[in-house]
Amino acid sequence: MENNKLTLQEATQRMRQYPVLEKTLGEDWLAQEYKKEPKQQSLITNWIRNKDDDFPGKQLKEWLLDIELALKILSPPNTSPETWRKLHHKIREHSDPDNFKGTLSEIAVCRLLTECRFSIELEKKLMSSSNKDVDIQVSSSNSIPLYIEVQWVSESDDSKDGAAVASLHGQGYPMQNDKEKLRIKRKIYDKTPKFTTGDITLVALDFTTSPELGGNHKYSVIQETLDEVYANKNLQGAPAEFYYSDIDITIRNYVDGIIWFRLEPDKKLGLMPQKRGLYINHSTKHYEKIKHSLFIQEWQGKTV
Repeated sequence: MENNKLTLQEATQRMRQYPVLEKTLGEDWLAQEYKKEPKQQSLITNWIRNKDDDFPGKQLKEWLLDIELALKILSPPNTSPETWRKLHHKIREHSDPDNFKGTLSEIAVCRLLTECRFSIELEKKLMSSSNKDVDIQVSSSNSIPLYIEVQWVSESDDSKDGAAVASLHGQGYPMQNDKEKLRIKRKIYDKTPKFTTGDITLVALDFTTSPELGGNHKYSVIQETLDEVYANKNLQGAPAEFYYSDIDITIRNYVDGIIWFRLEPDKKLGLMPQKRGLYINHSTKHYEKIKHSLFIQEWQGKTV
């Protein structure tokens, strides 16, 4: 065993500090994880067995405490037994670190929605022809449901280069990075087969490990990307039809808005979307419903 890794016995002892997480995973889960190659282990396993910090922005203990707190809040009666069962399945799944980051993003969004007293359901199918479900259905007593697909946006070499260039020119420097914008568009586009034009649909992007792409100022990569998609212009105001028009048109037709966030250390709030942003598709027939929805008010206004 490497010097910076805990043995299974030591990791099992550490897991007992997080009783809700331990109960959710089950007594044999950690032992099964230890039989896998380290690169194929869940992030939870890495955090439990690692003596050092190997994830941006937080100490390992903070991530585990965040999940523990989130699971307490997401358990019945705050959520339905079926929603809790599906959350159990997502967390228990023996996925690799990259896949579990997406689960972490979903847990965070569900945590916020539950705190705001929305009713949530997971894995709802909108397209009968699709073999995949939409991540989250959100509803309240006085609004029609809306549907959210959650996507973790990993850091890339291009985003690192863009951040380096931006640092040379100051905070307001417009990062013109066509590769990054196309990458974001494709991540949104990949969600569209799950959507219909009759439902209110949003894509939530988690920029925890790629914060240089997020932000609410007009020069951020996400803002420039969505200006091209929804406002049909690039930074200079020129028509954007020439750039990736097939992707842009599909996104405009099927995605009513984009929300984004980061996960940051907060001992009181735990696993909760922070640094949140929003862009509504102005051409959608659902625009007024979305703009005045309780969900959007909470997303923009709840202090976290």
